[in-house]
Amino acid sequence: MNGAVDIDGFNETIEGDDPFTHLTTLKEGMVFGEIAAITGETRTARATVSSEDAFILSMKVHDQMSCSNASAFVKMYKNIIDSLATKLIQSNKQLYPFINN
Repeated sequence: MNGAVDIDGFNETIEGDDPFTHLTTLKEGMVFGEIAAITGETRTARATVSSEDAFILSMKVHDQMSCSNASAFVKMYKNIIDSLATKLIQSNKQLYPFINN
């Protein structure tokens, strides 16, 4: 994606028409929705374009690989794994700031 996209998470403690809490704003090159794309699980957040120049590339992750698309699968999954690992590291640093990495 490029531009900016706001990510809001469902918050069951908020009553009313919009039970979401702002979590973060994603910037150019960032990825979102990768867990749902891989697992098929229901998404747990809402993404809203927050800049006029935003462009979002949407894709469906297929589970069948052939020789003709093996290289693309490897690259796509490596990028998804890198994104998830980065998010996990950032979350760990926020949850456990006293641990040196």
